[in-house]
Amino acid sequence: MPPTLTLRPYQQDAVDAVIAARKRGVKRLVVCLPTGAGKTVIFSHLARIARRPVLVLAHRAELLEQARGKIARALGDDDAVAIEQAGRRAPAGVKVVVASLRSLHEERLATLLRGRGFGLVVYDECHHAVADDNLRILRALGAFDDDWGGTLLGFTATPQRADGKALEQAFDEIVYSRGLPEMIDDGFLVPVRGYRIATAADLTALGAGGFDFAVEELAEAVDIQDRNALVARSIQELARDRRTLVFCVTVAHARRLARALSAIGVPAGLVHGEQTPDERERVLRAFRSGKLAALTNVGVLTEGFDDPEVSCVAMARPTRSAGLYAQCVGRGMRLYAGKRDCLILDFVDASALPLVTLPSLFVDLAQR
Repeated sequence: MPPTLTLRPYQQDAVDAVIAARKRGVKRLVVCLPTGAGKTVIFSHLARIARRPVLVLAHRAELLEQARGKIARALGDDDAVAIEQAGRRAPAGVKVVVASLRSLHEERLATLLRGRGFGLVVYDECHHAVADDNLRILRALGAFDDDWGGTLLGFTATPQRADGKALEQAFDEIVYSRGLPEMIDDGFLVPVRGYRIATAADLTALGAGGFDFAVEELAEAVDIQDRNALVARSIQELARDRRTLVFCVTVAHARRLARALSAIGVPAGLVHGEQTPDERERVLRAFRSGKLAALTNVGVLTEGFDDPEVSCVAMARPTRSAGLYAQCVGRGMRLYAGKRDCLILDFVDASALPLVTLPSLFVDLAQR
């Protein structure tokens, strides 16, 4: 099976930047690209040319499966890549191990590392790296040791974390970055257009602490019948035949919005982190097949979800985080045959604090 991955020009530039930075002595580096840019293609190519074993770290099961498939195609050998997760163990001798961070408790990680000598460690969605347990794993790998001969390579669409923790705790340098405006201008992502829909919800009493609203306070302010009905009607009237993702605050909020949509003739499903993998996959299959026109979710579809037919994103969850907003919007910007643009529905509530909306996102990106 010959390798089938072809790099786009900017993907080749990213590969070249990683190699050049490593030659300069940078051991912990980051590539920052928006959702839909093909980060997995880039690290699959790097895994193919790596001389030593490769470890890919990811948080979600969807990311593990995507990475395994693309790396196997890049290597031209399905048996050269194995997953380390729950009851699945990577056999000795495979070139690439794709591992679930949640599965790597101390004893299991020690067993995995024994005799392997990973030369390249890829951290997908690396804005999670500075969480304490993930730093523990990186320390066990030796990534912070002066004499470590490996490379830690992080990929993310959003180097800004909602809790304000800096990626400098885990990484030394962003070696390549490309933003949404550039990707749209070059034709690698579809353009966006948006509607700003004012609601009667009042966020002025919500606290200014932290980098985003407290979830419980936010849900109490926006998960109300009139606002949910407005969100549902707006999706019905503006999205029409578009496949739509709706980002919500809590599971209860997502469930009520799904019911409100279905009640007015927009078939809607719900996915959230408390579902079993089989339950979630059943809903996703119905969405991809067209049985469901809209999908409400809470924090599940911001990472690892790839459906290029999505062409509308409804932000029913107000946010002050540009990173979170960009992740949500990016889910609808992948290229697909016949797809001309992605429609963004911003539901804007009364707030004493600045909210991230489509115009403010592009201003923020332009100022970086």
